[in-house]
Amino acid sequence: MKNTSSILKLINLFGESKPQVMEKDLFDNYFHDEIVEYYREIGPIDLYIPGHGNDYFLPALQSLKNYQNGYSFNPMTNSRIANWNMDWIVLADQGGDPFIFSKMNKNIFQNLHLKRLNIFELLFGFL
Repeated sequence: MKNTSSILKLINLFGESKPQVMEKDLFDNYFHDEIVEYYREIGPIDLYIPGHGNDYFLPALQSLKNYQNGYSFNPMTNSRIANWNMDWIVLADQGGDPFIFSKMNKNIFQNLHLKRLNIFELLFGFL
């Protein structure tokens, strides 16, 4: 990951970060190399960053699987949400609007509540 020292300086203004290691079965079933690297090098710990209107939230690694609830998984029905692309992992949100990492193309997108599920704004070309 590039410029991790600069990123850590900024993140640590708002809360804690530390290297976090992913369990192999969690990695194999859910996540991707870039996400492993992100948590190993940046490692936000349930971090809130003030935003204009809504704050940004970056979950800790231990929270990441459950953080998918409501996006890719419905905990009330204990089932996958049918129109959710299983290539996507929600890594953060701003007021509930998810920041989605695509495992296939390694881009990060944001989906706003007022848009349909298949309309996204490309934010970063890589993690």
